[in-house]
Amino acid sequence: MRNPIIFFLRRIRWINLLLVAFTVVICQNYIVSPALTTRGATALATGMNQLLLVLSILGIMAGGYLINDFYDAIEDGINKRDNFYQRFGKIKTLTTYVILSMAGLIMGLWLALRLENIKLWNIHLLSVLLLYWYSRSLKGLPMAGNLLVAALSASIPLIPLLVESGNLWTSFGTDFILVNFLALYAFIITLTREIVKDLEDVEGDQLGQKMTLPLLVGEKASKSLLSVLFICLISLLIAMLLMFSKASLPLLYITAFLISPSLWLFYKMRKAHVSSEFHFISSGLKMLMLIGILFVPFHYYLNV
Repeated sequence: MRNPIIFFLRRIRWINLLLVAFTVVICQNYIVSPALTTRGATALATGMNQLLLVLSILGIMAGGYLINDFYDAIEDGINKRDNFYQRFGKIKTLTTYVILSMAGLIMGLWLALRLENIKLWNIHLLSVLLLYWYSRSLKGLPMAGNLLVAALSASIPLIPLLVESGNLWTSFGTDFILVNFLALYAFIITLTREIVKDLEDVEGDQLGQKMTLPLLVGEKASKSLLSVLFICLISLLIAMLLMFSKASLPLLYITAFLISPSLWLFYKMRKAHVSSEFHFISSGLKMLMLIGILFVPFHYYLNV
Protein backbone atom coordinates (compact mmCIF):
# COMPACT_ATOMS: atom_id res chain seq x y z
CA MET A 1 0.00 0.00 0.00
CA ARG A 2 1.27 3.48 -0.91
CA ASN A 3 2.70 5.64 1.88
CA PRO A 4 -0.30 7.56 3.31
CA ILE A 5 1.66 10.84 3.53
CA ILE A 6 2.66 10.65 -0.13
CA PHE A 7 -0.91 9.68 -1.03
CA PHE A 8 -2.28 12.66 0.95
CA LEU A 9 0.14 15.07 -0.74
CA ARG A 10 -0.87 13.76 -4.15
CA ARG A 11 -4.57 14.13 -3.40
CA ILE A 12 -4.21 17.74 -2.24
CA ARG A 13 -2.25 18.35 -5.47
CA TRP A 14 0.91 19.55 -3.75
CA ILE A 15 2.44 20.64 -7.06
CA ASN A 16 -0.54 22.91 -7.76
CA LEU A 17 -0.33 24.28 -4.22
CA LEU A 18 3.37 25.06 -4.65
CA LEU A 19 2.60 26.83 -7.92
CA VAL A 20 -0.04 28.97 -6.21
CA ALA A 21 2.28 29.80 -3.29
CA PHE A 22 5.03 30.59 -5.78
CA THR A 23 2.69 32.94 -7.69
CA VAL A 24 1.62 34.87 -4.60
CA VAL A 25 5.18 35.23 -3.27
CA ILE A 26 6.56 36.29 -6.65
CA CYS A 27 3.81 38.84 -7.33
CA GLN A 28 4.21 40.30 -3.85
CA ASN A 29 8.01 40.36 -3.68
CA TYR A 30 8.85 41.17 -7.29
CA ILE A 31 5.97 43.45 -8.34
CA VAL A 32 3.93 44.88 -5.47
CA SER A 33 6.61 45.46 -2.80
CA PRO A 34 9.16 47.04 -5.20
CA ALA A 35 6.45 49.31 -6.63
CA LEU A 36 5.50 50.43 -3.12
CA THR A 37 9.13 51.00 -2.16
CA THR A 38 9.62 53.15 -5.25
CA ARG A 39 6.70 55.29 -4.11
CA GLY A 40 7.99 55.58 -0.55
CA ALA A 41 5.37 53.24 0.94
CA THR A 42 5.75 50.09 3.03
CA ALA A 43 4.25 46.78 1.91
CA LEU A 44 1.83 45.08 4.30
CA ALA A 45 2.10 41.48 3.04
CA THR A 46 5.64 40.78 4.23
CA GLY A 47 7.07 38.50 6.91
CA MET A 48 4.38 36.96 9.11
CA ASN A 49 1.57 38.55 7.09
CA GLN A 50 2.83 36.99 3.88
CA LEU A 51 3.17 33.61 5.58
CA LEU A 52 -0.42 33.81 6.85
CA LEU A 53 -1.64 34.87 3.42
CA VAL A 54 0.03 31.96 1.66
CA LEU A 55 -0.92 29.32 4.25
CA SER A 56 -4.54 30.48 4.37
CA ILE A 57 -4.82 30.15 0.59
CA LEU A 58 -3.16 26.72 0.60
CA GLY A 59 -5.41 25.43 3.39
CA ILE A 60 -8.55 26.46 1.54
CA MET A 61 -7.29 25.06 -1.76
CA ALA A 62 -6.22 21.74 -0.21
CA GLY A 63 -9.67 21.41 1.35
CA GLY A 64 -11.22 22.18 -2.02
CA TYR A 65 -9.29 19.34 -3.64
CA LEU A 66 -10.49 16.88 -0.99
CA ILE A 67 -14.15 17.82 -1.28
CA ASN A 68 -13.70 17.45 -5.01
CA ASP A 69 -12.41 13.90 -4.41
CA PHE A 70 -15.49 13.23 -2.29
CA TYR A 71 -17.89 14.10 -5.11
CA ASP A 72 -15.66 12.63 -7.85
CA ALA A 73 -15.23 9.15 -6.36
CA ILE A 74 -17.25 7.32 -9.03
CA GLU A 75 -15.62 9.09 -11.97
CA ASP A 76 -12.11 8.65 -10.54
CA GLY A 77 -12.76 4.94 -10.12
CA ILE A 78 -13.78 4.64 -13.77
CA ASN A 79 -10.80 6.70 -14.94
CA LYS A 80 -8.49 4.59 -12.71
CA ARG A 81 -7.31 7.54 -10.61
CA ASP A 82 -6.41 7.70 -6.94
CA ASN A 83 -9.15 9.13 -4.76
CA PHE A 84 -9.00 10.14 -1.08
CA TYR A 85 -12.62 9.11 -0.43
CA GLN A 86 -12.15 5.67 -1.98
CA ARG A 87 -9.15 4.96 0.25
CA PHE A 88 -10.14 6.54 3.57
CA GLY A 89 -13.94 6.67 3.48
CA LYS A 90 -16.55 9.36 4.03
CA ILE A 91 -15.82 10.35 7.64
CA LYS A 92 -12.07 10.82 7.23
CA THR A 93 -12.49 12.66 3.93
CA LEU A 94 -15.04 15.13 5.26
CA THR A 95 -13.16 15.57 8.55
CA THR A 96 -9.92 16.35 6.76
CA TYR A 97 -11.77 18.72 4.43
CA VAL A 98 -13.25 20.62 7.37
CA ILE A 99 -9.89 20.78 9.20
CA LEU A 100 -8.04 22.15 6.17
CA SER A 101 -10.76 24.64 5.27
CA MET A 102 -11.10 25.84 8.87
CA ALA A 103 -7.32 26.20 9.16
CA GLY A 104 -7.35 28.37 6.04
CA LEU A 105 -10.24 30.46 7.36
CA ILE A 106 -8.63 30.92 10.80
CA MET A 107 -5.32 32.03 9.29
CA GLY A 108 -7.23 34.33 6.94
CA LEU A 109 -9.07 35.86 9.89
CA TRP A 110 -5.80 36.26 11.79
CA LEU A 111 -4.32 38.08 8.78
CA ALA A 112 -7.39 40.31 8.44
CA LEU A 113 -7.20 41.26 12.14
CA ARG A 114 -3.47 41.97 11.91
CA LEU A 115 -4.09 44.26 8.94
CA GLU A 116 -7.27 45.72 10.49
CA ASN A 117 -9.14 44.87 7.29
CA ILE A 118 -11.88 42.35 8.04
CA LYS A 119 -13.08 42.52 4.43
CA LEU A 120 -10.11 40.35 3.47
CA TRP A 121 -11.61 37.49 5.45
CA ASN A 122 -14.75 37.69 3.32
CA ILE A 123 -12.61 36.68 0.34
CA HIS A 124 -11.43 33.58 2.20
CA LEU A 125 -14.97 32.64 3.19
CA LEU A 126 -16.26 33.21 -0.35
CA SER A 127 -13.48 31.00 -1.73
CA VAL A 128 -14.46 28.10 0.55
CA LEU A 129 -18.11 28.41 -0.49
CA LEU A 130 -17.28 28.65 -4.19
CA LEU A 131 -14.99 25.60 -4.09
CA TYR A 132 -17.70 23.58 -2.34
CA TRP A 133 -20.30 24.77 -4.87
CA TYR A 134 -17.97 23.82 -7.70
CA SER A 135 -17.45 20.27 -6.40
CA ARG A 136 -21.08 19.76 -5.40
CA SER A 137 -22.85 21.18 -8.47
CA LEU A 138 -20.96 23.25 -11.01
CA LYS A 139 -18.36 20.68 -12.04
CA GLY A 140 -20.99 18.57 -13.75
CA LEU A 141 -22.32 21.48 -15.83
CA PRO A 142 -20.87 22.46 -19.19
CA MET A 143 -18.40 25.36 -18.81
CA ALA A 144 -19.81 26.66 -15.49
CA GLY A 145 -17.26 24.87 -13.33
CA ASN A 146 -14.48 25.49 -15.84
CA LEU A 147 -15.12 29.25 -15.79
CA LEU A 148 -15.22 29.35 -11.99
CA VAL A 149 -11.89 27.53 -11.65
CA ALA A 150 -10.35 29.80 -14.29
CA ALA A 151 -11.63 32.89 -12.46
CA LEU A 152 -10.22 31.67 -9.14
CA SER A 153 -6.90 30.95 -10.81
CA ALA A 154 -6.86 34.45 -12.34
CA SER A 155 -7.46 35.96 -8.90
CA ILE A 156 -4.21 34.50 -7.46
CA PRO A 157 -1.84 37.12 -8.97
CA LEU A 158 -4.24 39.86 -7.84
CA ILE A 159 -4.38 38.78 -4.18
CA PRO A 160 -1.31 40.81 -3.09
CA LEU A 161 -3.00 43.91 -4.51
CA LEU A 162 -6.12 43.19 -2.46
CA VAL A 163 -4.03 42.93 0.70
CA GLU A 164 -2.34 46.27 0.15
CA SER A 165 -3.99 49.69 0.43
CA GLY A 166 -6.60 50.85 -2.07
CA ASN A 167 -4.41 53.49 -3.73
CA LEU A 168 -2.43 50.74 -5.44
CA TRP A 169 -5.12 50.45 -8.06
CA THR A 170 -4.30 53.94 -9.34
CA SER A 171 -0.61 54.27 -8.47
CA PHE A 172 0.77 51.33 -10.44
CA GLY A 173 2.24 51.86 -13.89
CA THR A 174 3.72 49.07 -16.00
CA ASP A 175 3.98 46.92 -12.85
CA PHE A 176 0.21 46.83 -12.55
CA ILE A 177 -0.07 46.03 -16.28
CA LEU A 178 2.18 43.01 -15.70
CA VAL A 179 -0.07 41.80 -12.88
CA ASN A 180 -3.06 42.08 -15.20
CA PHE A 181 -1.18 40.16 -17.87
CA LEU A 182 -0.53 37.38 -15.35
CA ALA A 183 -4.17 37.29 -14.26
CA LEU A 184 -5.44 37.06 -17.84
CA TYR A 185 -2.71 34.56 -18.70
CA ALA A 186 -3.74 32.38 -15.74
CA PHE A 187 -7.42 32.61 -16.73
CA ILE A 188 -6.85 31.53 -20.33
CA ILE A 189 -4.42 28.71 -19.50
CA THR A 190 -6.62 27.38 -16.68
CA LEU A 191 -9.80 27.47 -18.78
CA THR A 192 -7.94 25.73 -21.62
CA ARG A 193 -6.57 23.10 -19.25
CA GLU A 194 -9.98 22.47 -17.66
CA ILE A 195 -11.52 21.71 -21.06
CA VAL A 196 -8.56 19.50 -21.98
CA LYS A 197 -9.05 17.60 -18.70
CA ASP A 198 -12.75 17.18 -19.55
CA LEU A 199 -11.70 15.61 -22.86
CA GLU A 200 -9.27 13.37 -20.97
CA ASP A 201 -11.96 12.25 -18.50
CA VAL A 202 -14.87 11.94 -20.91
CA GLU A 203 -15.42 8.20 -20.26
CA GLY A 204 -15.66 8.54 -16.48
CA ASP A 205 -17.76 11.72 -16.68
CA GLN A 206 -20.21 10.01 -19.03
CA LEU A 207 -20.69 7.01 -16.73
CA GLY A 208 -20.88 9.38 -13.75
CA GLN A 209 -23.70 11.25 -15.54
CA LYS A 210 -21.88 14.59 -15.59
CA MET A 211 -22.69 16.93 -18.45
CA THR A 212 -19.30 18.44 -19.31
CA LEU A 213 -18.65 20.37 -22.52
CA PRO A 214 -17.24 17.42 -24.52
CA LEU A 215 -20.26 15.30 -23.58
CA LEU A 216 -22.63 18.09 -24.59
CA VAL A 217 -21.11 19.21 -27.90
CA GLY A 218 -18.60 16.49 -28.72
CA GLU A 219 -14.84 16.35 -29.17
CA LYS A 220 -14.73 18.31 -32.45
CA ALA A 221 -16.62 21.33 -31.13
CA SER A 222 -14.67 21.25 -27.85
CA LYS A 223 -11.40 21.32 -29.78
CA SER A 224 -12.71 24.24 -31.84
CA LEU A 225 -13.25 26.18 -28.61
CA LEU A 226 -9.78 25.14 -27.45
CA SER A 227 -8.39 26.50 -30.71
CA VAL A 228 -9.99 29.87 -29.97
CA LEU A 229 -8.48 29.83 -26.47
CA PHE A 230 -5.02 28.97 -27.80
CA ILE A 231 -5.30 31.82 -30.30
CA CYS A 232 -6.27 34.16 -27.42
CA LEU A 233 -3.29 32.91 -25.40
CA ILE A 234 -0.84 33.41 -28.25
CA SER A 235 -2.32 36.86 -28.99
CA LEU A 236 -1.84 37.83 -25.34
CA LEU A 237 1.78 36.69 -25.48
CA ILE A 238 2.34 38.67 -28.68
CA ALA A 239 0.90 41.75 -26.94
CA MET A 240 3.31 41.08 -24.09
CA LEU A 241 6.10 40.74 -26.66
CA LEU A 242 5.25 44.18 -28.05
CA MET A 243 5.25 45.68 -24.56
CA PHE A 244 8.85 44.52 -24.06
CA SER A 245 9.89 45.07 -27.69
CA LYS A 246 12.86 47.27 -26.71
CA ALA A 247 14.45 44.65 -24.43
CA SER A 248 16.19 41.76 -26.17
CA LEU A 249 16.28 39.23 -23.31
CA PRO A 250 12.56 39.50 -22.44
CA LEU A 251 11.84 39.15 -26.17
CA LEU A 252 13.91 35.98 -26.28
CA TYR A 253 12.24 34.59 -23.12
CA ILE A 254 8.70 35.25 -24.36
CA THR A 255 9.38 33.90 -27.84
CA ALA A 256 11.39 30.80 -26.88
CA PHE A 257 9.73 29.75 -23.64
CA LEU A 258 6.13 30.97 -23.97
CA ILE A 259 5.03 31.51 -27.57
CA SER A 260 6.87 28.54 -29.10
CA PRO A 261 5.58 25.98 -26.52
CA SER A 262 2.07 27.43 -26.86
CA LEU A 263 2.15 26.89 -30.62
CA TRP A 264 3.45 23.35 -30.11
CA LEU A 265 0.73 22.49 -27.57
CA PHE A 266 -1.83 24.01 -29.94
CA TYR A 267 -0.62 21.63 -32.65
CA LYS A 268 -0.63 18.63 -30.27
CA MET A 269 -4.17 19.48 -29.15
CA ARG A 270 -5.46 19.48 -32.72
CA LYS A 271 -3.94 16.01 -33.24
CA ALA A 272 -5.03 14.52 -29.89
CA HIS A 273 -7.82 11.93 -29.66
CA VAL A 274 -7.10 9.62 -26.72
CA SER A 275 -6.93 10.21 -22.97
CA SER A 276 -3.15 9.89 -22.70
CA GLU A 277 -2.64 12.56 -25.38
CA PHE A 278 -4.94 15.01 -23.62
CA HIS A 279 -3.17 14.27 -20.32
CA PHE A 280 0.14 15.20 -21.93
CA ILE A 281 -1.31 18.53 -23.12
CA SER A 282 -2.76 19.21 -19.66
CA SER A 283 0.68 18.67 -18.09
CA GLY A 284 2.25 20.90 -20.72
CA LEU A 285 -0.18 23.72 -19.93
CA LYS A 286 0.69 23.46 -16.24
CA MET A 287 4.38 23.79 -17.12
CA LEU A 288 3.54 26.77 -19.34
CA MET A 289 1.87 28.41 -16.34
CA LEU A 290 5.04 28.00 -14.29
CA ILE A 291 7.23 29.41 -17.07
CA GLY A 292 4.92 32.42 -17.34
CA ILE A 293 5.20 33.12 -13.61
CA LEU A 294 8.99 32.80 -13.76
CA PHE A 295 9.08 35.68 -16.24
CA VAL A 296 8.36 38.07 -13.35
CA PRO A 297 11.62 37.50 -11.38
CA PHE A 298 13.48 37.22 -14.70
CA HIS A 299 12.23 40.68 -15.70
CA TYR A 300 12.85 42.05 -12.20
CA TYR A 301 16.52 41.04 -12.04
CA LEU A 302 17.14 42.42 -15.51
CA ASN A 303 16.04 45.83 -14.22
CA VAL A 304 17.69 45.87 -10.79
